[in-house]
Amino acid sequence: MSWAKGKTILIVEDDGILALAESNMLRARGFVVVTASGVESALEQIRLNQSIDLVLMDINLGETVDGIALAKSILSIRDVPLMFLSNHTDSEVVERAGTVTSYGYIVKDSGETVLLNALKTAFLLHNVHCQLMERERALAESGQLLAATLRSIGDGVVSTDRDGAVVDMNVAAETLTGWKIAEARGRPIEEIFNIVDRHTLEKLENPVARVIREGTVVELANHTVLVARDGVRRHIADSGAPIRNVDGSIIGVVFVFRDVTEEKRLQAEIDRNAQWLQAFFDNTHIGIYRSTPDGRILMVNPALLAMLRYDSFATLAKRNLEKEGFEPSYERSTFKRLMERDGKVVGHESQWKRSDGTYLWVRESAVAVHDEQGAITWYDGTVEDSTEFHRTEEALRQSEERYRLMTENSYDAIWQVDLDLRITYISKADERIRGIDRNAVLGKPLSSLFSPVGAARLDLLLALLRGSHIPAEPVQFESEAWAKNNTLVWVEVTVNEMHDADGVLIGYHGVIRDISERKKSEDALTRAFEERDALYRELQHRVKNSMAMIASLVGLEANRSEDNATRASLENIRDRVNSLAALYDILREAGNGNDVHLDEYLKKLVGSLEHAYLQEKSEVVLQVKADPVMLDARRAASFGLIVNELVTNSLKHGVKQGEAGIIRVELRLLCDEIALDVTDTGKGLPSGFDVTQAKGLGLQLVLMLVEQLGGFVTCETAEEARFHVRLPLNG
Repeated sequence: MSWAKGKTILIVEDDGILALAESNMLRARGFVVVTASGVESALEQIRLNQSIDLVLMDINLGETVDGIALAKSILSIRDVPLMFLSNHTDSEVVERAGTVTSYGYIVKDSGETVLLNALKTAFLLHNVHCQLMERERALAESGQLLAATLRSIGDGVVSTDRDGAVVDMNVAAETLTGWKIAEARGRPIEEIFNIVDRHTLEKLENPVARVIREGTVVELANHTVLVARDGVRRHIADSGAPIRNVDGSIIGVVFVFRDVTEEKRLQAEIDRNAQWLQAFFDNTHIGIYRSTPDGRILMVNPALLAMLRYDSFATLAKRNLEKEGFEPSYERSTFKRLMERDGKVVGHESQWKRSDGTYLWVRESAVAVHDEQGAITWYDGTVEDSTEFHRTEEALRQSEERYRLMTENSYDAIWQVDLDLRITYISKADERIRGIDRNAVLGKPLSSLFSPVGAARLDLLLALLRGSHIPAEPVQFESEAWAKNNTLVWVEVTVNEMHDADGVLIGYHGVIRDISERKKSEDALTRAFEERDALYRELQHRVKNSMAMIASLVGLEANRSEDNATRASLENIRDRVNSLAALYDILREAGNGNDVHLDEYLKKLVGSLEHAYLQEKSEVVLQVKADPVMLDARRAASFGLIVNELVTNSLKHGVKQGEAGIIRVELRLLCDEIALDVTDTGKGLPSGFDVTQAKGLGLQLVLMLVEQLGGFVTCETAEEARFHVRLPLNG
């Protein structure tokens, strides 16, 4: 029997003779047989011998052994076909045996044929049982895998029955709808899956009804919004499919949906960016193009069309860059070589030809775009019109050339230094001024050009410039500069700060001017002025001495004269000459022939009159109070004569000799006028006295001089005689 060959049977039998007979019979039919006589040996065989394919055992294995209990122990160790071979036929025993195994119960002495058929049937049943178990295991694993997949995927999955009641849903569906499966199961799908139009918010047809109606896979419109249980709205994409049984009948629906809110947001952002890019493409002043390595023009924007003066893209696209090469002034092979090597060109300057044959300067940048194989498919580039820049650059070059020529041909030397004060440039004029090769001073400190005194002055000025927090004005100083053969020449140096475009100090620049001839002229002029001043002072001294001599002679004559009127006239002449002599003395001492310190002149003049008229022990006191006032010499002479007449009048007619009295002379500066007050404590002026009608020569002289000076004079006729003189400060 081929079906029996190689199969191993365990015979559990306490009767050794029966076990031997059964073993021999089965071996004769091709089985491999092992035997066990008791519980322990049977269990040991089951544990150790994995080749046993079937167990054939007696129910009655002795008084103390329950065969059915042993069978249960064997099956608890291994799932193996087990048949009972016993003499018992009572129903109770048979029923107990049926609770253990369904592979068969054979009564001993039923014959060899019955036993073999029973064994064959048992093996077939076990084989079917194993196949069913394997299928159940595979089905269970598949179910577990499907359940795990549904739990883990990000898309929501919901299944319903044919009536649209929820059967199952995964975790993602719970999250998106806000419903747990325990709550949703059995509820209508419309309640769980609430979808509306995202524009109108009107309720949409549920996909389950449509799937059952059409019997095919359906998809939602792309404007569908799912309203979750908590009111949150999400854009979703959805598809539903029918669930069919083996007969092809629809028994339910499964649909899958996912949250596309972020996708919608990103798509909206992409659309906005695309609109922005299109607006930039259409409206930017920068030219944009796309061309292919074989010279075809795929795209240009309006700015580039305008630059090249084409009325339409279609007209421009007829040109081929590779064949005609009409665009840039450089060879196209150069452009392609750069693209192959570097993948880009940046800021390439060249001239492009317009449609009308004129040229413009452009600044071009481009990148190479490659396909998946790495081959260049096209070039994307930008073009800026740099014609104006080149015009400005050329104008700047010409301006710099003019500046260079002006600098190089300037009569004065122009220099520049860095922040370390080292010379970076000096013009050719320095060679004429100092007679030294200008290249020899490059890199040297600027101070090395000047004498020690001039270098110290330069350092001080630069220190002041550096210490200032605001841009400084140019400064100048004069110094002696080193010249050829270690000689010195006088120069005037101008120093100015030098800043970059951002206002940052980067150095200093200035001018060196030869002032040797001017210095010689100034020295000569100074000497001439000194000689003139010396001569003028000598002249003033001689005039003063001459006047003093005249005053002395007049005084001698006055002393000799016996006629009182003559003596008085001579004394008046003497006093007037002395007032002029005092003026010249003041001018000589001041060393200035133009302006006079009126306060000093007044004190000197009054002192002279006091010496002339008052004795040493006189009771008359002369008091002088004067503000500092400057007046030109011509007007000061008239002022001196006025003071002389008024003070002399007080000495002669106001306070008598031998009597006590005070004469006060006060000079004040009142804004733009000079105030002179002369007061004495004598007998006072006559009642009704009018100074403008005075008959005396002295007061008439005062009136004349005051009028000449543009002023006026008044008097008071109280107990004290008081004269007030007011003169303009600037007459």
